[in-house]
Amino acid sequence: MEVFYEVFYTVLGFFFQTIPFVMAVVLALAICFFVVGSYGSPVFPVWVGMVVYVMSQLGANAALRLGLSLSLVDLYFLLLGLVVAIRLLAGHLPAQDRVARLWMLMAAVWGLLFVVGLVQFKTSAGVEFRSTFYMLASVFYLMSFRITAAQAGRIFQALYYTALALALLAAYRWGAYAMGATGDWFDPHAPLRVLDAGATMVIAVAMLPGLAMWMKLNAPRQAMMFTAPLLLIVVMVLAHRTVWIATLAALGVAWWLAGRRRKGGSAGLMVPLAVGALVLGAVFTLAPNSTVTHEFERSVAETQQKNSTIAWRLDSWKSMVDDWVAGGPLVWPAGKPFGSGNRRYIESQGMETNVAAHSHYVGMLVRGGIVVLFAYFAVQIVALRRLLSRPVAAPDWLGGELPALFIIAGMVYAISYSPDYMQALFTGLAYALAQQAGPMPSAARSSTVPFPIPVIPHASRRLTDLP
Repeated sequence: MEVFYEVFYTVLGFFFQTIPFVMAVVLALAICFFVVGSYGSPVFPVWVGMVVYVMSQLGANAALRLGLSLSLVDLYFLLLGLVVAIRLLAGHLPAQDRVARLWMLMAAVWGLLFVVGLVQFKTSAGVEFRSTFYMLASVFYLMSFRITAAQAGRIFQALYYTALALALLAAYRWGAYAMGATGDWFDPHAPLRVLDAGATMVIAVAMLPGLAMWMKLNAPRQAMMFTAPLLLIVVMVLAHRTVWIATLAALGVAWWLAGRRRKGGSAGLMVPLAVGALVLGAVFTLAPNSTVTHEFERSVAETQQKNSTIAWRLDSWKSMVDDWVAGGPLVWPAGKPFGSGNRRYIESQGMETNVAAHSHYVGMLVRGGIVVLFAYFAVQIVALRRLLSRPVAAPDWLGGELPALFIIAGMVYAISYSPDYMQALFTGLAYALAQQAGPMPSAARSSTVPFPIPVIPHASRRLTDLP
């Protein structure tokens, strides 16, 4: 028996000793698989990003201590950034295209500010640059591919399933709160906001194709059509006002586009809106003292308060813009380097703060100056015009209009927030499709309408097959 135990413990000890080596080999193989797979297909890393994003929303975003604190999201983007660098060096980015050039200009300015900040402020520059790097890696990665209609459809499906997972997570947390359980996601001042504004925006953008199908703006897909009203209710209950406004702006443009195409389908939007209004109306009527009712009332009433988050943001933006103006001609063109901080005085709160700008536009002005802000607006205009006037390699249920709506919703959302990397994947897909859009049809070229009626190729046709 003693021999048996001796052999057993020897084998067990050997097993535990080999675990680190086995894990290292598995990790190395996984990294190689990710890099090779990402280099060859734009779809694969988006699905991986979906899993990483949902895990980070669940709180599973463990950090590695390697001198710097690297989270799971950081590791994902370090690898994706490596793939982007390889693809750019291999000449896969059409550098002569206007969309690509504008993004290259922004990347050059941000890169210079990061290098200067790294010299002056060390690791704090990396902390501030992190979200910008996520956005650049996402956009440049997708723009480095000549995306086919089938690939565009699969990329959006990954983003759509991310939104469904987030909606289910929100429902689970609401249920947990109803039973008295809370977690790190719980805010006692806003108990229904169980997801942050970024995750809520992902849900809102993902439901746009489904809502547009009711207006006959794009080809119908039953699953997306009938889940869209449910996702709309989730977005409403999460009570992020900026996301509401961004959604309304995108739906307003969709309504206008559907009317311009004279399909008579713009009234179809009333069906999902009516479903959402009916559900929310029932809650207000049957449960006037419920948490949902109180949260809606609080969210609306807060807009009238002098010390509301709206007042905080306005004072914050004014203070940051004043500081940028005071920087003089050396700061105006390209802003201040990363790591220099955002310390400012908030008049409505009577206190100082050092948090981010809470506005993508103000943030770009401070970290990028006039050059980046101008380039950003220019690339939006170029991309929107192409998506709404040229043949786009996208499925008939997505078309060119829906990626344009992604950009419009993102522009509205950027007033109060900076986009996270999942939203950058949405807009990155739009930029990639705009970048490779076909030539403007001759009929549209002679039109005097600013955004001619789009001609969308069938999903089975590749961009290279277009006339």
